[in-house]
Amino acid sequence: MRPAQYSLGLMYALGEGVLEDYIEAYAWYLVLAMNGDAQGRKNKDLFKKELTASQVDAGQRRAKELVQAIEQKKYGE
Repeated sequence: MRPAQYSLGLMYALGEGVLEDYIEAYAWYLVLAMNGDAQGRKNKDLFKKELTASQVDAGQRRAKELVQAIEQKKYGE
């Protein structure tokens, strides 16, 4: 598990320290799941059941943005 990414997902899911945002939480869990994290997959699946199709689409777009930002920082682009 990537603790920081998991914590961000949880914070957005619960509205702890940030505004509650299920799409953002779902996006962070998608990123975790993409990296093979079992808890990320579990949380992603739980959230997907509760979101509308348009919210799922928005979360997937946001996850792509997050992955791009992470890659840019990783490779100094």
